[in-house]
Amino acid sequence: MESLHNSDRNPFRSLFAFPWNFLIGSVLVAVLLRLLVIQVFAIPSGSMLPTLSVGDRILVEKISQHTRGIQRGDVVVFNGADVWTAPSASEDFVKRVIAVGGDHVQCCTADGRVVVNGSPTNEPYLLAQGVTRSFNVVVRAGRLWVLGDNRAESADSSAFRGVPGGGSVPESSVIGRVVADHPGQVVAWAEDGTRYEPPSRGWDQTRDSGEQDRRDV
Repeated sequence: MESLHNSDRNPFRSLFAFPWNFLIGSVLVAVLLRLLVIQVFAIPSGSMLPTLSVGDRILVEKISQHTRGIQRGDVVVFNGADVWTAPSASEDFVKRVIAVGGDHVQCCTADGRVVVNGSPTNEPYLLAQGVTRSFNVVVRAGRLWVLGDNRAESADSSAFRGVPGGGSVPESSVIGRVVADHPGQVVAWAEDGTRYEPPSRGWDQTRDSGEQDRRDV
């Protein structure tokens, strides 16, 4: 007849050792992913309509900006503390990159299009064509000129011309790029969890236009 043998091992320690190790490891991985790889944000306003609606969830990845750089047409999330808001604030913004360091960007042509390096842009994702605020700047190296897709209701580079930096955003303030199926086409999740691709058809520039006076920012 088989007999049971006493053991000096703590049954509770053997019972909980693996689950706790697994749980702690999972938490550490999740924290590292959030800090270094990807993060979820909720859209608080209509400044990016129709591309992103209030309450939408977006995935923001933090790798590609370091491997291929930030490009015109990218939708990015950045921290506005000490850029557009007070240094003590911690407010994140989501906007579309219109111009990068060295670009000459101005608003607007007779038909309301933004001009980058002498070429009018084609922006089919806008809620309405045209921008309510005019500007004519050369973006300094290491900075970005960003606008909302809902230009009439967006607090963006054009609205912060009077702050240090002239409204442009340092690349170092960018948290990451909104996940996209292809350039300019972001992916979002509605409040009910439904995944969808907002009506954004990407970024394009057309023929040259005349040069105007420019101001560095």
